[in-house]
Amino acid sequence: AAVSALHAFSEQAQFVRRRGQVSKMFYFETAQGAFVNQTHALAAMDLCRLAQNSLQAALQQIPVGALASDTDPVRLPARVFLAEDMDYQPLRFTAVTPSGSTLPQWLRVDQDNGQISALRQPEASELPLQVQVELAHSEGPIALAGFTIVADSLAQPLAAWTVPL
Repeated sequence: AAVSALHAFSEQAQFVRRRGQVSKMFYFETAQGAFVNQTHALAAMDLCRLAQNSLQAALQQIPVGALASDTDPVRLPARVFLAEDMDYQPLRFTAVTPSGSTLPQWLRVDQDNGQISALRQPEASELPLQVQVELAHSEGPIALAGFTIVADSLAQPLAAWTVPL
């Protein structure tokens, strides 16, 4: 029985490669080939891209009134701006104006979690304000995000979006 089991196992060679044949690692690797039905995985990826694009569109114009709420804080979603192969969150958010100067005293971007808050209501002459945020990790800068803070009366409502079935 043991010999027949070994024989049956050895005939399954077309499903796996020899140990370490490709990666020089010591484990069995599955054969490369097309997966059967990837409809659900592709739909999930499309939904992720749609959500990412919607978040980027929402950050184009942030009404200043949204930044005054302590109960519902506005945070810069770092995952939206990171490349797909980066699987970690940034350690630091550094915000400046496009000219490189510091932010006005009424605006604060938390360096640890990317929370955006207004410490006071800005004057009409101070708006709109463009902000660039550098997302950094211990290796250095990893992404750059930008948004504009506008007066509540100038904020454009987001268009509703639907997901095709």
